[in-house]
Amino acid sequence: MKTREDVEDMVDELTDRFSDIPQETMNLIEVAYLRAMCERLGIYDVSEHSGTVTFRMKAISQELISAVLNLGSEYKGKALFGAGVKPYFSIRTITLRKSRELVLILEKIIAQLESMKTE
Repeated sequence: MKTREDVEDMVDELTDRFSDIPQETMNLIEVAYLRAMCERLGIYDVSEHSGTVTFRMKAISQELISAVLNLGSEYKGKALFGAGVKPYFSIRTITLRKSRELVLILEKIIAQLESMKTE
């Protein structure tokens, strides 16, 4: 599952075969999608502590920094970057629906990066 469309196709297929999908299954689908997006961005670790989610990656590019900074006003002043031996970026104040919000954040970052490529 590499795109939102892939996720929707999977959900449609499961719904056709089994009717209602349990929330636990939906959570697994979201996690699989989240992992695919992380891989696409070069993120190898995602951790959360006290409302701050940290994304560790092999390298941070200027394009990624721009994409994270352009997430929108709800994250303004809440992004932090570290470019040391283990580069990372983190975002503060993730809501209680963490996995869904993480998916939305990564979708926005990917959309920003893709729009930069076409400019």
